[in-house]
Amino acid sequence: MLRKLTGWFPLETISALATWAVVALSALYFMLISDKYSSLSIVVAGLLFSAFICMWLFTTSPSSERLNRSQRLLLLTLQYVAIVALYFTVPYTYTAILVTIWCSLLPHFIPMRWAVLSSPL
Repeated sequence: MLRKLTGWFPLETISALATWAVVALSALYFMLISDKYSSLSIVVAGLLFSAFICMWLFTTSPSSERLNRSQRLLLLTLQYVAIVALYFTVPYTYTAILVTIWCSLLPHFIPMRWAVLSSPL
């Protein structure tokens, strides 16, 4: 099955999607079964998770190569804003794993030195 998937998607994309799915779905599930969180906050969290992965998938697609440098940096910035918004929306600290997925894009869009310096953000 993995061979079939790697024919359609690179292994890096598959592992990022799987990681995102575990983080997003578990966080939303735990928020849903708890009485502490309103439906609105769960919906907002779901939208932020979805926005992040959609932007990440677009960024890693061949279509993003048509964007100029400022548009690519704006896309990276919007992804980071979605992650920070999730920090305030979702009470579970393991959502920080999304920053690791985001950091995997940095060397493709900014100089390696900047990527290494910004990775602790």
